[in-house]
Amino acid sequence: MKKLWISFKETEFYRTHKEELVIIPILLIAFFLINLIFSFVFPQSALFDVPSQMETLFYFSLKFSSIVAIAWFGLWVAFPPLHRHLNRFYHGFDNLELFWKNVYATIFFLVFLIAAALVAKGEINENPGVRNQLKKLLDSQLNIRETSENRGPEVDLFLQSVGVKPPASWCGAYIGYDLSYFHVKNPNSAWSPNYDNPKDVIWTPKKANKKLLLGDVFTEYYSSLGRVGHVGFYLFPDQEGFFIIQAGNTSGNGSRNGDRVGRKKINPIKIHAITRYINE
Repeated sequence: MKKLWISFKETEFYRTHKEELVIIPILLIAFFLINLIFSFVFPQSALFDVPSQMETLFYFSLKFSSIVAIAWFGLWVAFPPLHRHLNRFYHGFDNLELFWKNVYATIFFLVFLIAAALVAKGEINENPGVRNQLKKLLDSQLNIRETSENRGPEVDLFLQSVGVKPPASWCGAYIGYDLSYFHVKNPNSAWSPNYDNPKDVIWTPKKANKKLLLGDVFTEYYSSLGRVGHVGFYLFPDQEGFFIIQAGNTSGNGSRNGDRVGRKKINPIKIHAITRYINE
């Protein structure tokens, strides 16, 4: 490994981009710190858990780099003179006066920033009827926190609505309460495996042939338990295809035994199944 590192440091790529390579770990640390702060200050923001953060950061970087490379190649094919001119500008940038360096650097930074924002942009699908009303209720519940382990005014209400005496795990009770609030027939249970009835399943990672709608219910399988161990609401996909979800009894890192109602992004392959109870 040491020899490999020494060989890498001797490459032209390292000598040219060593400043950028040094800043990468600093940016990653800043990224995680900002994410952590946002999860507490803005609970309605849909953030990734740590593994998904790395996954989506890599995916986004690859996607953005691919778009830039394709655009550069397309310019070379379609407008060779313009491509040659930009290439000369790139290699002659260090020879420009400081004023023009600052001007061009600011312009290119803003262009890349706007482009990155457009690539990462996601959409919220508003749904009519019960689903639209459920979305408003879900937004209002993002400030719910336990006051002690598996207890709290709202948590107790969720559990009691499904006939369970607090304290107890309440991710299933949260789903049952919200759906029953709109008179939607559902398992109305605190037991998460009850939300995995095959007759209600409309989507799995291996059979993803049905459009999902806000208010559909996802389940997560835990091999350590040998069963479904967590349940929550599917909200909508972002532009990269990740799912935005909301669940009770969770935490900022997506735990199945947390202290709050939380929202996050998740890779669809981590979902066990999705069931549908709202039929409209």
